[in-house]
Amino acid sequence: MSIRVIRGPLRPVPWNSWAHSHTAGFRVVTRIALVFGPASLDGLLMNASELDLRARVLLSVQRALVGEVRPEMRYIEVILSIGMARILVWHDGPLDPETRDDFDACVVTQVVADFPDSAAGDPEISFEFHRCDAPAKPPVTGVLVYGRHEPFVAQPQLAQILIAASPNAAMESLEEVMAVPGKGLAGDRYFTGLGTFSPNPQKPDFELTLIASEQVRDFVTRTGLNFTAMDARRNLVTEGIDLNGLVGKEFTIGAVRIRGIRLCEPCNYLAKITHPEVLRGLVHRGGLRAAILSEGVIRRGDWIRI
Repeated sequence: MSIRVIRGPLRPVPWNSWAHSHTAGFRVVTRIALVFGPASLDGLLMNASELDLRARVLLSVQRALVGEVRPEMRYIEVILSIGMARILVWHDGPLDPETRDDFDACVVTQVVADFPDSAAGDPEISFEFHRCDAPAKPPVTGVLVYGRHEPFVAQPQLAQILIAASPNAAMESLEEVMAVPGKGLAGDRYFTGLGTFSPNPQKPDFELTLIASEQVRDFVTRTGLNFTAMDARRNLVTEGIDLNGLVGKEFTIGAVRIRGIRLCEPCNYLAKITHPEVLRGLVHRGGLRAAILSEGVIRRGDWIRI
């Protein structure tokens, strides 16, 4: 019998999880099949002792967790394989040494005591600690034996990237673009100084423009006009964030740092090429002018963090 207690950083990856876990009967079988793949289910059903061992592991972990789960622990999962049971503890914020020591002394000790003999087929027990701060979701792939109740929080994200090579060119939708401090987005008219209102020299509030997709949809609903985010001719289209509240604040899109400068109000030029109603309908709703603070690639779907 051996035990390893492993702690390490988390690399963000997409999340797959179950809201709750059960440890008896058909539900145990179902979740074991999800861990090992459908083909393994037949083998487990044909080998009652293997199924029994896995059920014992899950029950052992759940029993050991009673009274030992701390508020900062978000999810605890068990990943089962031949001769191995990995218990992963996902937490947000740092776990102080005393909390870790108590968890090791109580939970780890109890589970290990339930499986003392590797020669008799008892699995090797591995405990791992990984940090994953809310609202990011950890990559749960095993059987979830504990899940902290967390309200759903929609993460603001980048919905579209739009550039135009010249004032008269149509806006082009991109999957990613290079953001350069002091210049703007590579390939855009304001990056090369060819924009309708490009200042000389370049000014921070002409590097980047953003508009909220919610404001575009609201404008269409109120006016009945055929108007899209491309028609607004802003560079970045956001989802789930109040851009007006970012004036004077720093935020990030993906790994790129940005500072909001001022509102991007509708102008006569935009009204001329689209519809006069934009002057009234998008006032204080036309988006944000911003400066790029760090160089990097911005990708569609990147999270926006304040």
